[in-house]
Amino acid sequence: MQNTSGKKDTMASLSYLEEQLSNINALNRTSAKALDTFADTSNAISTRARQITREVKPWEVAQENIALTIEEMSKAARCYHPPPSLTAVLGRKDTSPEAIARCVDYLVYTEDYLASHPPNPFSDEIQSKTEAYLRQIVEISEDIVKTSFLNAFQKGKTSASKAYIIKNPDVLKGLELVVQRLGENFNRLDVMKNDVYNMIQSRLSQFVDAHFDATYREEEMGKTNVSAHASMTPVMKHYQKGNHRLLGISATSREAVKEVCTCIGDAILTPLDDDYSVAEMPGELATSVFDTIFARCMALVRFDMSHFDDPTKMFVLSRGLGVGLCPGVRYFRDVIFVGLNLVEELWNWKQLAASLPGENSNCVDHVDNEIERFTNHLRELLEGYARCKGGLRKDSLVEYARSLRRFEWFPSLDCTAHESSTNSLYFHKVLVGSYYGALKIVLYGNVMDPSGDVEATREVEDYLIRCVMGNVQDLVTIAEAAIVVQTAVEAGGRHHIGRSSIQAISGSGEGSHLSLEIFLINNIIFLLENYKRENCFTQRLIVDDSSDVKVKPQKGAAKVANAKSIISEAMLYLAEEKERYVKEYGLSWEGCFPNPMENESLASIPCDESIPLRKSQRAAVKRWHADVTASLTGKIRDCKAQAVMDSNVRLRLIEAAVFFCSRAV
Repeated sequence: MQNTSGKKDTMASLSYLEEQLSNINALNRTSAKALDTFADTSNAISTRARQITREVKPWEVAQENIALTIEEMSKAARCYHPPPSLTAVLGRKDTSPEAIARCVDYLVYTEDYLASHPPNPFSDEIQSKTEAYLRQIVEISEDIVKTSFLNAFQKGKTSASKAYIIKNPDVLKGLELVVQRLGENFNRLDVMKNDVYNMIQSRLSQFVDAHFDATYREEEMGKTNVSAHASMTPVMKHYQKGNHRLLGISATSREAVKEVCTCIGDAILTPLDDDYSVAEMPGELATSVFDTIFARCMALVRFDMSHFDDPTKMFVLSRGLGVGLCPGVRYFRDVIFVGLNLVEELWNWKQLAASLPGENSNCVDHVDNEIERFTNHLRELLEGYARCKGGLRKDSLVEYARSLRRFEWFPSLDCTAHESSTNSLYFHKVLVGSYYGALKIVLYGNVMDPSGDVEATREVEDYLIRCVMGNVQDLVTIAEAAIVVQTAVEAGGRHHIGRSSIQAISGSGEGSHLSLEIFLINNIIFLLENYKRENCFTQRLIVDDSSDVKVKPQKGAAKVANAKSIISEAMLYLAEEKERYVKEYGLSWEGCFPNPMENESLASIPCDESIPLRKSQRAAVKRWHADVTASLTGKIRDCKAQAVMDSNVRLRLIEAAVFFCSRAV
């Protein structure tokens, strides 16, 4: 029983053990599945983690993506939300440049945005409206530009006191915003290039033409002659520097052009970055006004060049005052003075053209060419004057005196300075004293640099020398012609000459005669003293090219080394001529004593005083003595009527007369 019970216990234990083993095996199988599942899950997590790691961007990139998204949303929102002023602008109720600029920016942006995105019904509707709005706002913008400039021409509440054309610049404030949009967004520049340009040009033309009124036209035509008495020959005014109205008109026109061009530069050129379509607007406007002024300048210096062919006739027509006072619309020298005065004014146009905004090269070239044409014409006038000096012809002068009975040119019998000398001196004084810079430009050319300035000064010196030499030659001709006329009068040719002219020629009736030498000496002394005394001559210096010394034309500057006065060569010539005529005056006294050897009876007189003279020889001696007495008496009578300006020269003349008389005897 015990064995049986023991077997039973053993069997029960084995069964329990097998059951436990089965449970353990089942547990193992379950654990293996769990491990496999965990491994699969872990693997999946790892794979997903790696995938997420690959897809996730850095924070900086993420920020950028977020910003782009927000920006895109903002663009879309801006496209679908127009500015509040759009309706007022399109209805022309709001015309402020700022509002128009905002609306243009919105419409241009909307058009560009919708064109760059896929279409949809809503966007198509907006796009069609936008296109219509753009056409409308372009028209509005162009009208605003034209209206603003028109209003700028009108006086405003705060108009500038010195405004010429743009009298109300406040209405143009902000206009550059509209102009910039028209140019950059629509390339619509015709309104500026055509409409605005034509408006401004018309205003400028009216402004300039208004100054050329009837009074000016009469002055230009020479109808401002002044006469002291109706029966007298009209006496024309002498020109004073700066007195011609054209100078003021030109200066005012320049200021008007400068004002307009500055306005165009600010309102049009700057916002359009000097676009080639409008860059030449200031230059073209300046050119149109300059041409009007220049045409008037040329009219003022118009002169009949054929007069230069007959200097003697010019001299006679000037009533003996010199070719510079030959009458025309105005005196010939005044034509030159006006021209030189205008050169200074035209030079201001040259500077204005160079300072214009935008593309000004064409305007600069045009002004330079016209100024050169003007200076060339003036050079012809100056050279014509110089050629006429020294161009008098004795025979022609005598013939004009006979045929025209014109004796105003006749020298005074006291041989004082002739009016042609005083007027020649005045001409040179005004040239050098008032128009020196313009004179250098005319004689040398428009290009002035340091070396060119020296050459230009030499041109002035050469011109003065030629005029002085010509003036002396004219004085010789005047004296010779006067002697011929006076001789003809005394010989009985009075039927060709009026009574008053006879009195002027014959003097006081004492039979005084003109002395060519005294006449020349007095005129030369007059010129020398005045050239030496006038500062305008002594302060104008010529510097030696090889010298490093810089000379300033101030008081006492004539004493600076390596420099000389521009009139020094002319004065040297005059001094030499004075000495020559002093000597010739002495020789004229020697001529009072006929050469005895030319008379046979006198030549046959023996040297031995003890030999008595024959009757024919005594008669010849009496005739010779009578001739000498008559000649000396005539010379002494002439000396009583004559005057010598310089006491030292007068003493030298007396000494020369005594010396040559004693030598002749």
